Amino acid sequence: MTATMPGSGVVEVIGIALLRVRYLSKHLLGTLAQ
Repeated sequence: MTATMPGSGVVEVIGIALLRVRYLSKHLLGTLAQ
């Protein structure tokens, strides 16, 4: 973590959370489609 701005860490966390949500939603939709 070489972040100098206080908000950069929050942006990273939000980005990772969004990626997880997208992955989980795709996985759930895939299982429901079966």
